[in-house]
Amino acid sequence: MNRKIITPICITVFTVLFFSLILMLFMIYEHFSEIHQNQLKVQTELASNGISKSGIEFFNNLNMENCRITWIASDGKVIFDTDAEASLMENHLDRIEIEQALTEGYGESSHYSNTLTKRLFYTAQRLPDGTVVRLSSTQYTIWIILLAILRPILIVVIIAVIFSFIISILLSKKFVTPFNESMRREFTANVSHELKTPLHSISGYAELLKNDMVQQDDIAQFSERIYTEAQRMIVLVDDIINLSHLDEGAEDLQHEETDLFSLADETVLSLQPKAKAAGINMSLTGESAVINGIPQLLKGIIFNLCDNAVKYNRKDGNVDVSIKDEGNYVILSVKDTGIGIPKEHHNRIFERFYRVDKSHSKEVGGTGLGLSIVKHAARLHKAEIKLDSVVDCGTSIIVKFPKN
Repeated sequence: MNRKIITPICITVFTVLFFSLILMLFMIYEHFSEIHQNQLKVQTELASNGISKSGIEFFNNLNMENCRITWIASDGKVIFDTDAEASLMENHLDRIEIEQALTEGYGESSHYSNTLTKRLFYTAQRLPDGTVVRLSSTQYTIWIILLAILRPILIVVIIAVIFSFIISILLSKKFVTPFNESMRREFTANVSHELKTPLHSISGYAELLKNDMVQQDDIAQFSERIYTEAQRMIVLVDDIINLSHLDEGAEDLQHEETDLFSLADETVLSLQPKAKAAGINMSLTGESAVINGIPQLLKGIIFNLCDNAVKYNRKDGNVDVSIKDEGNYVILSVKDTGIGIPKEHHNRIFERFYRVDKSHSKEVGGTGLGLSIVKHAARLHKAEIKLDSVVDCGTSIIVKFPKN
């Protein structure tokens, strides 16, 4: 696939990511604007009750940092204002929210400042004596917010460009036939979805923090979410790069004599903390078994199989890993007592991004590329994969490696 085709693919993916980010920002802004207006309405009701009971004394020692209160007579004359001298203020009878309050009991309005840097919200409520109390509050406009977070947006854009380039290269080398064209479209849609989800989360949480919309006690929790989503993106990019490398044949990686049992031992040891936290027992049996292979890819096969066995297991379940030397072959077996895979999905679980249960996969994490990496790495070693799985009983995956 030449540059004339690669460039539109790259631009399309980037455009989708960029405009999705902007759309998400506008939606969040409007959502919090609605919350802002509702909060102001509640404060107006509280102020109305206070003034009705206490009159002008209500304003004694009143501390209103986030909004302004104006008390207005039925003829529009200002009785009291928390920010200005009432006698110097103009008549308010022609204000939209005041007119609504006098006729309907409650009114509200909003407008932008002359400089378009702030959006002003107004709520007004009629009191039993015919006077009106009005509250006003300000919010930065979407344009000011965009300028304020321009730097993180640029970072996201740069990341999106890199992802788009990786995806376009991967697609250009892999999908050629009409059948694979359908697979290419599905793969592109999956990659776009998988990338947009953490990007939306990161941008949303960052915007809330930037605009002080998060309570102090919740800042650590929001920061943790941003970190988690960033790690998810890093893992996804690593998996995409690994798959692209495998598609190209991994010709730069060297074959060498490798002990599968030693690699399995390292992998089981590294996953023990995760398994223990999930209440799962992991064990390794077998013997030293050497084959001529690529250590990085062999370790990836073992890790992905064992990691899945832990993820999709049950509390107090087991993961049994074994390595057997059977003359001309070395057999890797990973068995678990987990949720199992329905038979109708057996032929598809090694496809990229394919998930049997999307809701459960979202809970346990992962990119949906692990078994696809296993399949491609096994193919480069001319190994055979056998799957045996029963729902609610567990899954067994056996990989048969030829020694030569």
